[in-house]
Amino acid sequence: MNAKDWWECFTKTGRIGDYLHYACTCEEENRGISASDKEAVTGGNTGESDRSRSVGHADWGL
Repeated sequence: MNAKDWWECFTKTGRIGDYLHYACTCEEENRGISASDKEAVTGGNTGESDRSRSVGHADWGL
């Protein structure tokens, strides 16, 4: 689903999970990352770890 679909779902249900789906989809759309691109890169694994170190923004620092 795209961000608009998730927003409509959130306005109907009011569930936090639907809002988070909306927010993540917006961010991915703004960064130009489609769901199929994300799955191709992660191999379908949407976890936040690559087993040896945390995966995230390089500029976050410690």
